[in-house]
Amino acid sequence: HFVAKYWKNGQAVSLTDGTENAYASSIAVVGSDVYVAGHEYNGVSNDYIAKYWKNGQAIPQQCGSNSIAVVGSDVYTAGVEYNGSVGVATYWKNGQATALSDGTKTAIASSIAVVGSDVYVAGYDSIGPGAVAKYWKNGQVIPLTDGTNYAVANSIVVVGSDVYVVGYEQIGPS
Repeated sequence: HFVAKYWKNGQAVSLTDGTENAYASSIAVVGSDVYVAGHEYNGVSNDYIAKYWKNGQAIPQQCGSNSIAVVGSDVYTAGVEYNGSVGVATYWKNGQATALSDGTKTAIASSIAVVGSDVYVAGYDSIGPGAVAKYWKNGQVIPLTDGTNYAVANSIVVVGSDVYVVGYEQIGPS
């Protein structure tokens, strides 16, 4: 099984015991508090349960937990919430969900950044066989590609008024 963990100065810290598969995908540190976003398999429901860990203590989320940001006492996570047929790009602030996509096609929130009162989320949504890389600022979508090629936005950083997004775009046949 896979164990969710993080490394501090090269020293591993396990977040799960290895009983079930678990994955960590993002980390934030505020003072001496360490926050890690991820997923752990639940054999009872036969599904992955999104969660984040604060100082090693698991805090379940409603759904996908791909990225985490902490501002003061506010914890923001970004990921996917399934509506029964497709994934909806979503972020959570202290457990309260905000849908970013309309739920008509699968969309993924990959990364979250918070600057002041502004919430930035990078991700993508599917359009037929392709995907459009995009980010959302306070829920307003900003497409980065036009859907001609398959494209994904994986991470976002904001410095001043500059928004940096990284990902990949397929050009030509695979």
